[in-house]
Amino acid sequence: MWVFAELFSFHEIFAFRSLDPIRSESVEILLASVGLLVLIGLFLELKKAKLRIKEAEENLRAYKNRLSVPGGKKMGEEFWRSIKLQFFAWGLSPSEEEIAKLMLRGFSNQQIAANLQKSVRTIENQSFSIYKKSGMTGKLEFIAYFIEALLPEEED
Repeated sequence: MWVFAELFSFHEIFAFRSLDPIRSESVEILLASVGLLVLIGLFLELKKAKLRIKEAEENLRAYKNRLSVPGGKKMGEEFWRSIKLQFFAWGLSPSEEEIAKLMLRGFSNQQIAANLQKSVRTIENQSFSIYKKSGMTGKLEFIAYFIEALLPEEED
C-alpha cells in the first residue's frame, strides 16, 4: 500500500489517520481502489503488449516467407554438400575443414583463432596449407571459388 501512497502523494493524508478513524478508513479504501486500478491498467498493458508481440511474430513469418527462395533450403543443402565434397577432393584434414568453413563465413584469422582456441600463427599455417591444397592464392580467391557458382553470368 505504501507504494501507491508514494506514487500518488497520499503520504500527507496518512497524517490524519490517528485523528479521524473515518478519514483513515476512507484513505485505506481510496488506496485499495487506486491499487486495483493500477493493477487493471498493468494487466491491460500486458495484454496489449502480448497482442503486439503476436502480431510482430506473424509479420516476421510473412516477410520471411516472402523473402525465401523457392527450394532455398534444398539449394543451401546442395551447396553445402558440394563444398564438403570439394574439401574431400582437395584432401583437407578435419582441422583444415573447420578453418575453411569459418573462412567461408567471413571470419578473420584472429576470429578463427579465438573461435577454435588456437594461435593466430597456427591458423595462418593451416590457411596456407588450405590454399596450397586447393590451388588458391589467398582467402578472397578461396571464397570466390565457391561463390562464383551462385552468381549469374555477366552480361556485356
